Amino acid sequence: MFQRACACSSVILLTEWDGFVPGLRELRARRREREIAVLFAVFDEWIARLIAERRISPGGSDLLDRLIAARDPETGRGLGDREVRDQFVTIFIAGHETTAVALVWTWYLLAVHPQIEARLHAELDASPDAPPAYARQVIEEAMRLLPPVPRIPLRQAQADDVICGVRIPKGALVCVAPWVVHRHRTLWADPERFDPDRFAGERPARYAYLPFGAGPRVCIGASLAVTEAVIVLCEIARRYRLKLLNPGEVGMRPRLTLRPMGSIGMELVARGS
Repeated sequence: MFQRACACSSVILLTEWDGFVPGLRELRARRREREIAVLFAVFDEWIARLIAERRISPGGSDLLDRLIAARDPETGRGLGDREVRDQFVTIFIAGHETTAVALVWTWYLLAVHPQIEARLHAELDASPDAPPAYARQVIEEAMRLLPPVPRIPLRQAQADDVICGVRIPKGALVCVAPWVVHRHRTLWADPERFDPDRFAGERPARYAYLPFGAGPRVCIGASLAVTEAVIVLCEIARRYRLKLLNPGEVGMRPRLTLRPMGSIGMELVARGS
């Protein structure tokens, strides 16, 4: 597979001959779509029934009710059933899959950086009633170094274009990869180092940090996922520390989310023991 990276924006261009056999990519995509449809059939049926019930009896205040009641401020248009379903699924995934992956890598990074772990524990002990700011910095830095979504799904160019001097032919597949952006040396100082203090002051430059994407298609569950991760981290770290059973480098399996290769053996150790 041929790849070119644009240094100033980390846009990766993948040519159409990604597969060795013409049309192989399309066949694989269709097969995968059928597999996903089977897996989601029961889930989709449940969501459709739930949406229909809420439309008949509106007036609640939970997430689903708010999505159904939402209206475009300019047109007054609401969301269709499919749009409500898609937003609902996105929230569900953001509150489960990406959050779990972010926490896995956070605990791994804390285990191999005991001085940062010790500082987190000290700040938690000094702030028993609320999560300290440092806990959020730890989560944000973990998502910078090991982004839960290492690459944003491919987009196909509808016309010839040029991005940062790289010619994008019509039909080419373009990918923006947070993994690359978050390690770009013109955007981050010593980018391979785990340093939560990066997030202690001003926010990173626009589009330099995008663990949940950016722009109009930014993940709708970003705030929920970060808040959830911070709360879970704090509640566990107030009582325990996670110790690696087999210290060493952990392999990575980049799919839609960045999962570890196999499992990461860790022991839950009560603090003070």
